[in-house]
Formats: sequence, C-alpha cells, structure tokens
Amino acid sequence: MLVNLEYLIVRKNSDGTLRYYFRRRGQPLKRIYGEPLSDHFLNQYRACMASVAPDDANSGDGCS
Repeated sequence: MLVNLEYLIVRKNSDGTLRYYFRRRGQPLKRIYGEPLSDHFLNQYRACMASVAPDDANSGDGCS
C-alpha cells in the first residue's frame, strides 16, 4: 500500500515489517501504530499534525 502523508517516514525493520513515524523538523521522532489509513493510525497522525509548530509556545497535544 502506498501512503503519501506529509511528515510520514516509513522504515523497514530487520525482520521486514514496516514501521511508521511522524517526523517534523524541530520535533522528536514519534512512532505511529496501526495499519496505515486505519482510524487508529489516522487519529494518531492527526494529533501529531495538530501539535504546535516548533517555534510556537508549549504544546498540550496527544503526540508526545
């Protein structure tokens, strides 16, 4: 499955499984669990996207 979401990084594990991470400059790498485009996956992705930009004040999001 081809997933093209902004800030989404896909890495292959040593056993061949794919892992998905949210990476935006100035923020720590955050793993996103679940199957791509599932409700659970997209809820985590949206929480990360809604997080305050690195230059802004404190963030109270669910992406930490």
